[in-house]
Parts: sequence; structure tokens; C-alpha cells
Amino acid sequence: MVLPGETEQVAVAVVGVSLAPYQRTETRTLLVGIGLAVLVVLGVSGMAAWTVRRALRPVEVMARRASEWSAADLDRRFDLGEPHDELTRLGQVLDGLLARVSRTILAEQRLTAELAHELRTPLTVIRAEAELAGLDPALSLAQAERLGRITASVDELTEVIGTLLAVSRGQVNRDERAPVGAVLDAAVAAVTGAAASADGAPEIVVAASAGLEPGCRRPSRCVPSRRCSRTPCGTAGRG
Repeated sequence: MVLPGETEQVAVAVVGVSLAPYQRTETRTLLVGIGLAVLVVLGVSGMAAWTVRRALRPVEVMARRASEWSAADLDRRFDLGEPHDELTRLGQVLDGLLARVSRTILAEQRLTAELAHELRTPLTVIRAEAELAGLDPALSLAQAERLGRITASVDELTEVIGTLLAVSRGQVNRDERAPVGAVLDAAVAAVTGAAASADGAPEIVVAASAGLEPGCRRPSRCVPSRRCSRTPCGTAGRG
């Protein structure tokens, strides 16, 4: 700085300005920017979630309706209306598939019912003829036993036909399980009763899949089949 009347610089003036207002402005701008960014992210996320839920609403409707159906509801459909996107078109395709499957199942049920009726009629005739023949006093004991076995076999076939008919109508739980021992005991009893008048013990074979045997928990070196006579088979077959 050059004073009046002087020709040389005799002093230097230093001027200071406070930066606090600028720093506050910078801080406010940063906070406002962060707030706007958070609002934008929340808005975009909400919009995306709403869009996804709206797009997947047909899937939710299909899942809810499918969970309400039972095995006997062959006429139920998703009924999403006219297709307007990929998911509703998928629902329409699934409705067509369900219709074809329903027609196939109904056709099989009708065929099974007709076959059962056609088989029951001759079996009834055979049983009636066997019972009438058994009333003949001139029959020998062996002939009477043969007629009794014929009647028992007819009853077994009738029961099997009734079971198949019930399965085709969906009246039997296909997931029902029975103990292997009980099934083998029933088989042994049936064979023993059928061969009561025959000489010698009947041979019963209990066969399993390759590498498995009743009673084996895992595939192992178990013998794939067992042969036993009438007396020990009830216990040996249970594994």
C-alpha cells in the first residue's frame, strides 16, 4: 500500500471474509440432494413393487384357485378372462390343458364303469350256476369243494372289479399304504385255503425289485426273492 505523499509501498492490507455461510449453503445443498435421492429411490421402488404385484396378480389368483380344488373337481378352470398379457395367455393355455385332461379322465371313468358292468354280469351268472350246482345232493365231496372254490374266486373277482371301479371314480385313497406283513399273511391265507385239499404245501414266492428285498432299508446285497413253504412263509416273507 502506498500512502499519500509517499512514493514507495510502505504497508500491505489483508482482507478476510468468513466462509461459514458458504459452508452452510454447501451442507444444506448436500442434505437436500440426499433427501431427494432417497425420495426418488423410494418412489421408484414403490412403483416397481406395484407394477410387479399387478403383473403377477394372475399368478396369485391361479395359485389360490388351484389350492381350493380337489381331485374330483374336473370341471374347475382358472377363468382369467380374455388374455391381455403373457400370464393371462398362460392361464388360457392351462385351461385348455385342464379341459383335455378332464375329457380323458371322464372317458376312462365311463369305460371302466362299462367294463365293470360287462364283467359283473357273467360273474353273477357263474356264481348263481355254481350255487345251484352245489345244491345237488348227488354231488361228491370233491365236486362240492370245487364249486366252493369257484364261488370264492368269483367273489374275489367281483371285489377286485368293485375296487377298480371305486378307484376310477376317485372314491379310493391311492396314497393309502398297507403293511407288507399283513398283505403277505392275507396272500398265504388265500393260497392255503385254496390248496387245502391238494397234496403238499404250496410254494409262495415273494419277489422284490432288483437289489431290494422287503425289510431292507437301502439297496444292498439282499436276496431279491424268497421261497418258502406254507408253514414258515408268514414270518419269512415279512423280512
